[in-house]
Amino acid sequence: MTATDLRSQVMQELADGLLILDQRGIIVDANPAICLMLGYTSTELTGRALSTLASSPDGLAGEQLIGQFEQNQRIPLKLVKQDGATITTELSGRLFTHHGQSFVLVSIRDNTEQVATIENLYRKEQERRQIAQGLRDMLDKLNSSLELSEVLDYLMSEAERLLKADAVAVFELKKDQTELTVAAARGLSGAYVARMDVPLGGGAVGQAAVIGEPVYVPDVLAILPTYQPDQHPERRDLLVALAKDYPSVLAVPLFIRDAVYGGLVLYYPAPRQLTSDQIALATAFGDQVALAIENARLRDNAQQAATLAERQRLARELHDAVTQTLFSANLIAEILPDLQAVDPDEFLERVVDLRRLIRGALAEMRTLLLELRPVALVETPLRDLIRQLVEATTARTRLKVDLELCEESHILPPDAQATLYRIAQEALHNVVRHARAETLMVALSCQPAYAELVVVDDGQGFDLQQISGEHFGLHIMRERASSIGADLCIESQPTQGTRVAVVWSEAEENPAND
Repeated sequence: MTATDLRSQVMQELADGLLILDQRGIIVDANPAICLMLGYTSTELTGRALSTLASSPDGLAGEQLIGQFEQNQRIPLKLVKQDGATITTELSGRLFTHHGQSFVLVSIRDNTEQVATIENLYRKEQERRQIAQGLRDMLDKLNSSLELSEVLDYLMSEAERLLKADAVAVFELKKDQTELTVAAARGLSGAYVARMDVPLGGGAVGQAAVIGEPVYVPDVLAILPTYQPDQHPERRDLLVALAKDYPSVLAVPLFIRDAVYGGLVLYYPAPRQLTSDQIALATAFGDQVALAIENARLRDNAQQAATLAERQRLARELHDAVTQTLFSANLIAEILPDLQAVDPDEFLERVVDLRRLIRGALAEMRTLLLELRPVALVETPLRDLIRQLVEATTARTRLKVDLELCEESHILPPDAQATLYRIAQEALHNVVRHARAETLMVALSCQPAYAELVVVDDGQGFDLQQISGEHFGLHIMRERASSIGADLCIESQPTQGTRVAVVWSEAEENPAND
């Protein structure tokens, strides 16, 4: 076999697509791999310009193409197959001469599956981030003083968005403990909501309430005769109509203090198969719904003293920042094994994020202990309180933080110390929730009878003349500062960031002693 024959045989056997182009970018030869890749024969490809195979011909003229290959550039390119489908490829080329003529040997690798895998991982990460953010926003909403009906409506709208359902209902167990009735709904007919009570043990929600586990029915119409037997004719007609609109149903039981409250039901417009991850997410969402209902019921029905004690317990569950941080960390940890092989650089960035979240969780835990044991708030040096507050508040952000704290470990009088801490807490909350800042500076100067706290961000700022005193907690901060005789100064302009400064001295707090 001659050297020419050997080269020809190698070109025929290579798995990567190969094209030989002349200086004009015209194909003069193609190996079987590229023919298989694009669905053309070698004869059909020969004589065509490479640019005619691309979804966009920009930059593929002969001289431009050769110039890029001379610089050893790899060219990402979408090629159009004979059947009209596109594939994602990467081109590399090498110039050579043959009988005095210049040609380019172009190697083409099909990266369609690899790109699809990366895009799929990115989409999953974005979905998980959206879910994590949705849960955090939901917890903020749950701790507000909304009526139960408002809470349920908000939760159902979030269920539609995060769990991709077309209709949602919350069922509650009636007093006779034999049937479930619709307490709230979105996307369901008024007739169904008003008249459709479900016997305990019947249908998806009745079964879920009895067995204490999610019940998923991919196609209600397929099992309709046994889905809810012995129904009243009117209820049966309502169920048939509902099953035609929403044949796929997922029911999650709701428990309050280990007792059945009812169920959260998600309705889908076509038969479908849900993954175990989707069902697990719905279950976790149902747990939050049950906590929200319990919180609202306690706030509405219990005496003020009893409600306060119970809400503190619920606040620990609903606002467990450590749980939320670890939840976010877990989302990152779940994608790391797949990400390492596909995108090592992204993998390393996510490892850094994971470490940051775990460090933040420790700071959040220390901050929460202060909330659970208020006496610690006045027994810990203010410098240490501010440090752990900053670490906890910014744990789930990418803020660049400049922390300038006094070296001395001073403990101020209880009222002054607690108030300065709460002002710092409110200011930092505003930065994280509203400022859209990239950098944050927190400075504390502290002496036994004097303290100055400054919080500065480079965020979007606001017009103080157009913001009401209640907005961003400004009124609360001013009231707190006034309560200890401190001076509070808030400076902000649109696009110019915000500066919050508070100065306290014992002499100002007790003017009668002057």
